[in-house]
Amino acid sequence: MPNDWPQIAPLVRAFYAHFGYRFSDRVQGRVFRQLLADPRRGAAWMIKAGDTPCGYVVLAHGWSIEYGGLVSVVDELFVSPDHRGAGIGRRTLALVRREARRLGARRLFLEVESYNRRAKSLYAREGFTDTRRTLMRMDVKR
Repeated sequence: MPNDWPQIAPLVRAFYAHFGYRFSDRVQGRVFRQLLADPRRGAAWMIKAGDTPCGYVVLAHGWSIEYGGLVSVVDELFVSPDHRGAGIGRRTLALVRREARRLGARRLFLEVESYNRRAKSLYAREGFTDTRRTLMRMDVKR
């Protein structure tokens, strides 16, 4: 998949545009390739409907003392609007759950926009629970 960036980039761009995230082909392309070059970092899959690319998912790995070792994060999951509601998201979550389990991950996390009720409903149906914690961030400059 490292050579698939030109094919997956429009889907990443659409995901970022949908949520108003800043997108740079140079930045996202570079980190996407870095992720795929080292399986310890994670994995990514292109989602297709037949032969047509209609989304992608990125699974990233980390380490947690609290959870007893390897944890995985659904870093990005996008299904194009014209393919939503057909069970693609559910099947994709099953794929990443199997992969996390195969790797021995202790927990599987994801982040969802607080206002995205449709996605939150899907995630809850698939077994994700609200952690009742607040995700915070700090930009760290080099």
